[in-house]
Amino acid sequence: MPRAAEGHDDGDPALWRRHQGKIVRDIRAKGLARTRLFRLRHHLYTKIGRPFDAERLAHDLRRVRNLELFRNIRVSVAPFEDGVSILFQMSDKWSLLPFFNTFFNLGSVSVIAGVYDVNFLGTLSYVDLQLLLFSYLPLTADSIKPGGILSLGLPRLFGGPLGYDLDVRAVTSIRTLLLDHRTVGGSFLSERYGGYHYLSVEPWPWLQVYLQETLYWDRFGEAAGGSPAILPTPRKGLTHAIGMSMRLGYLSYTDYLMHGLRLWASLEGAADWLGSDFSYLRASAELRAFYRFGPRGGNLGLWVHGGYMKGGDLVHMFRVGSWTGLRGFYTDQLVARAYVAGTLEYRTGLLPMEFPVAWIIPYFRGKALRIQGAAFIDLGSVAGGGPWRPRESGELLMSVGAGLRFAAVKLYKAVLRLDFAYVVSPYRSYDFIIATQQFF
Repeated sequence: MPRAAEGHDDGDPALWRRHQGKIVRDIRAKGLARTRLFRLRHHLYTKIGRPFDAERLAHDLRRVRNLELFRNIRVSVAPFEDGVSILFQMSDKWSLLPFFNTFFNLGSVSVIAGVYDVNFLGTLSYVDLQLLLFSYLPLTADSIKPGGILSLGLPRLFGGPLGYDLDVRAVTSIRTLLLDHRTVGGSFLSERYGGYHYLSVEPWPWLQVYLQETLYWDRFGEAAGGSPAILPTPRKGLTHAIGMSMRLGYLSYTDYLMHGLRLWASLEGAADWLGSDFSYLRASAELRAFYRFGPRGGNLGLWVHGGYMKGGDLVHMFRVGSWTGLRGFYTDQLVARAYVAGTLEYRTGLLPMEFPVAWIIPYFRGKALRIQGAAFIDLGSVAGGGPWRPRESGELLMSVGAGLRFAAVKLYKAVLRLDFAYVVSPYRSYDFIIATQQFF
């Protein structure tokens, strides 16, 4: 049995170096009510039977903390037989949560609701079900868009570097393709089914390589009262693509205050020789940087992202809007072959409060509700798109705004976000957003 624990939880490898090189004989967890131990072990690079490495364990501790699925995490290392034993002590957060996003913009209304779990049945896998309940655009008489998206993700299969993702989509809608001078009143009836699945491998923590198959079937017809289509309709077909993505840097996440820097970049290509109906090359990148001014001093965040693609069709292009990079523009409003966008947001310090229904749900006793204020500016620009080129192409896209966040610290990243964004370029507009997660 392990002797008294040595070296606790602050992630300093110096605490554990006295055990360097000894064989790891046991990895245990104490306090978990939901998460399966074998799946927690799958997310660790420290393995039973391998020599103990203090730096690797410190990296594993940061990785587990950044999952934001556990509270009060402590790690101890102790002698065990002719090696060492590692003990994780922590408690689960509740991660099965409903979510919704409501947008009011340019006279349009969209309501998206669903449920997600990033620790499905305690396996550290995710399930995400999104339902587009209602969408109304005043330019068309019939704009209701029922539909749904189901996403599944299984990271680190069998304890190895493999992961599998599945995305299934089904939407039936009436919508307007482009709102500019080339399609005045151009309304189209659309039925869309499709999705994708891909298998990925992570040979190193910072690199992912994947093979993706995408099925896209979209039928367009003229809606009642609509003008004849001027633009070509998107092509349907099968896409086979190979891609890789790279992640560098580190972000710490403590009680909804973040600190650090992370760079992400991706390169993806599809070609005929892969059996694909489309050929394209697509590159994208993003930078997220956060500075924490102390427990109550607030948080400054920067998010810069962009992409470029050559070839492909409408389904492969970048979509930018309220949910995907620019508040004040409705969701997926801007379709482009190239774009760049950035957000600078300051979030005020956290103000702890008693949870309103703690007397009903004892789990929320104490000051389990945190309140943030936020002020932000969003900037961007789009270009290209061929026949689907938006009229805002090449113009400065800019909005400013402010909002509130209500965070339940005992739940997985649970935030009720209220944002008001006002567009100042290239026209005057506004967007009021009610959502259940941080914007970034």
